[in-house]
Amino acid sequence: KNAAAAASRKRPCSINAKNWVDRIREVFPLVSRAKVEIFLAMARSYSTEDTSDDVFYAVMSVLSEDPIGMNVTEASFAAAAIRNRFNGDQSVAPNTTKSGNQKVAQLECQCCYVDYDYEEMVSCKGGHLFCKTCLQKHTEQRVFGVGNLGVKLNSTNGSASTKNASKALEILCMASDCTLGFHEGQLRKACSEKVLAKYDEMQYAAVVESANIEGIAKCPKCNFIAISDPAWPSMMFRCSQCNFKSCKECGEEYHPNIRCDQVETKNETDGRKVVEEAMTTAMIRTCPRPFCRKKFLKNDGCNKMTCSCGCFICYVCRKEIPPSVAYKHFCQTPHCSHTSCGLCPLYANTDAADKARVRNAAQKAARQVKNQVRVDVNSLLKEPPRHHNQRR
Repeated sequence: KNAAAAASRKRPCSINAKNWVDRIREVFPLVSRAKVEIFLAMARSYSTEDTSDDVFYAVMSVLSEDPIGMNVTEASFAAAAIRNRFNGDQSVAPNTTKSGNQKVAQLECQCCYVDYDYEEMVSCKGGHLFCKTCLQKHTEQRVFGVGNLGVKLNSTNGSASTKNASKALEILCMASDCTLGFHEGQLRKACSEKVLAKYDEMQYAAVVESANIEGIAKCPKCNFIAISDPAWPSMMFRCSQCNFKSCKECGEEYHPNIRCDQVETKNETDGRKVVEEAMTTAMIRTCPRPFCRKKFLKNDGCNKMTCSCGCFICYVCRKEIPPSVAYKHFCQTPHCSHTSCGLCPLYANTDAADKARVRNAAQKAARQVKNQVRVDVNSLLKEPPRHHNQRR
C-alpha cells in the first residue's frame, strides 16, 4: 500500500492514454484489465480538468486505499474528487463535469447522516465528508453564536486528546476524532460572503492573540486589535477604529486613579439606571392630559396644582380636577383624617407617601434586573436621583 501511494505521488509531465491500463496494473497487478478500464471511466466522470493526468492519478489514489479494487465504487471517486477540490470551481454545472458526463454518486454526510449528491458535499483537510448545509450551520454557530473558533485537541496516535489543548485558529472538522480544519475553497462553497468576512475577522484576532506579541490589546467595544502606543499611560488602550479609551486590566472605560474593582461595569450601570428611572417615575407627577404630559414636582403650597396647559391636577391622587369641581375635590373639614370623607387633603405633607411609593418602585425594578446584575436599592434611596423639576 505504501509503495502504491508513493507511485501515485510521482507525476510525470504526461501519460499516454494507451498505456494507462498497463501502468496501473504494474502497481496493482491483482486488479484485472477490465476493472481498470471501468475505474478509468468512473474517474473521468468526476474529473473537472481536461488533462488525462488527472484521471490517471485519481485511479491511482483510490486504488492505493484498496489495492485489490474490491470495494471501489462511484462514491470512491466522488469522495476523492471532493478532497482535491480546494479551489471551489464554480464554473462547473451541478451534477455534471466539464465534459458533460453525469455524476451519479451519492455520499453520506458524517454530521447529519443523510445522503447527498456529489456537488452538495465538502471535505475537511482529513477527508471527512459533510454536506454544505452542515458546514454552513457549523460555521455560523461558531462565528455568530459562540463567538470563538473553539479548542483544538492535540492528536495522539491518530486520535484527539485533551492534553495540552489550545485555542483553535480555524473552523475545525465536525468529526470528534479529527483535529483538522477546512480549506478556504471548501468554506467558500458552503458559506456566504457575510459569514466568511466575519470568520476572517475572528481568525485574524485569534492568530494575533496566539502570537503573544508584547503590548498588544483588544478594544472591548469594537474588538479591534492593535499594539498600544508607548506614549499612552501603561493601563490605557485607545482604539484607532472607534477612539474608545479602555482599561487593559478590566476592559471598562479608562479610569485613571481608580481601582478596577471600584469601577461600575456596564451591566451595573444599566441595572442602576433602570432602578433610578423607576424611582423617578414614582416620584414625579405627570399632567394627565394626553397632549401635554408635562412632568413636575411641588415645592410648597396646597395640593391643587395648575399645569402650564391650564389643567388642574390633584398632587395627592394625581388625577385631573374638572374646573367645575375645583376646590370641592378637597376636604374642607379641619383636622379630618380623610378616612371617612373619601376626599383628598388640601394641605398635606406627601413626603412619607412619596418615599414609600419610590421604595416600592425601586424594589420592583431591582427584582426585574436581578438576573443580570444586583442593584443596592438602599444605597440609591439614601441619595435619590436628581430631577429637572417644573415648579408651580
